[in-house]
Amino acid sequence: ASHTAETPFEGRATDEQTAVKPNTGVFDALIRAIAGRRGGPEEEKMRAATALCNLCCDSAQNRQIASQAGAVGALTVLLESSHGAYRGRIQQVACAALSNLSGDADCKRAIASSHAPGLILQVLCGLNIPAASQAAGALWTLCID
Repeated sequence: ASHTAETPFEGRATDEQTAVKPNTGVFDALIRAIAGRRGGPEEEKMRAATALCNLCCDSAQNRQIASQAGAVGALTVLLESSHGAYRGRIQQVACAALSNLSGDADCKRAIASSHAPGLILQVLCGLNIPAASQAAGALWTLCID
């Protein structure tokens, strides 16, 4: 029987344990799925953005790898181009992912110098409350040191 040791914070893994190894290609695959072709499957883009968001939540290494793979640009394009049934959820997840990425100083600069803040502001002013809540968080993380 396998045994897994508890990690700090009620079983949450540490940065080192959750970081995806740079040579796995996971981030490249997620960025390709998010960027996809225009008019590509929105559900697939949403699921890839959700996975990216989760991977970048508590791992500085994963944020750096995601940034190098082009996450900021892909999420910005996704925010700009999403339409249809998944639009609200995509806005919510993209804003959350950008918020997580802003935990890295280089990502924060890349986000701030792109047109992502304007797109995030549009989501904040929209009618989708869960997405607006994530947009507020994303703008907040962009503003703090």
